[in-house]
Amino acid sequence: MRIRKKIMERLVLSILIILSPVVTRAAGQSGPISGGMDDLAAGIATYFPKAMGVVTTVEADTLSIDIKEGFGLSEGVLLSVYREGAAFYHPVTAVPLGRFEEEISWVEVIDIDSQQVVARPHRPQGPILQGDLVRLTKGRIPIGVTTRGMERDRFLLQEWVVALNETGRFSATILPPESTMDAASALGNLYVITFINGGAAITTQNTKTGKVIFEADVFLRGSDETDFIVESFQRRLFEKYQKGF
Repeated sequence: MRIRKKIMERLVLSILIILSPVVTRAAGQSGPISGGMDDLAAGIATYFPKAMGVVTTVEADTLSIDIKEGFGLSEGVLLSVYREGAAFYHPVTAVPLGRFEEEISWVEVIDIDSQQVVARPHRPQGPILQGDLVRLTKGRIPIGVTTRGMERDRFLLQEWVVALNETGRFSATILPPESTMDAASALGNLYVITFINGGAAITTQNTKTGKVIFEADVFLRGSDETDFIVESFQRRLFEKYQKGF
């Protein structure tokens, strides 16, 4: 199972490199990931594909899910388990509009084998049953952005928030420096992206268990956007020195 998973991960990574040539990694998959800010944000978004599935087996502390839609889930990603209820209708035309839903639990992906996913429930509100439905929302995912071990510059974080939001996959907000998973979760975030040492490294974790989904050293390549950031930093530095004289 582990070997098949690693093969699939390499295949997906190869496809992403072919489709997104601006985001590159050094030969042999070593060294930092490099690219423009928008490209790196788009790369992070690939770890959160829109997915649907159904629970096939339930054991003591794990469950198996058959993924029906979406591919590329990663360990640590959170899925919502829900159960469909009675249908509801338009009050005038009586046209069926859908079904009521009961959210049962969040589950964390812990293993992947092709279209089969093994997950661990996180504080379920009720028993998870075979046939319950599972999804990774098609809507925007709430994600917090924080810093560790770097100059606490809100301008740079704001640029990252803009880039993440422009992917259409995230609803990103700035968190205080050194924010904990609990603090981020209390603000409604399912994930936290931490920029370390001036953005030289990125870590993405879920806020339920703190599991790392993605981490890498990063080299932000020049682009119109990053040129603007550099110019802004230079202007601030010049203004700082002016005040010192």
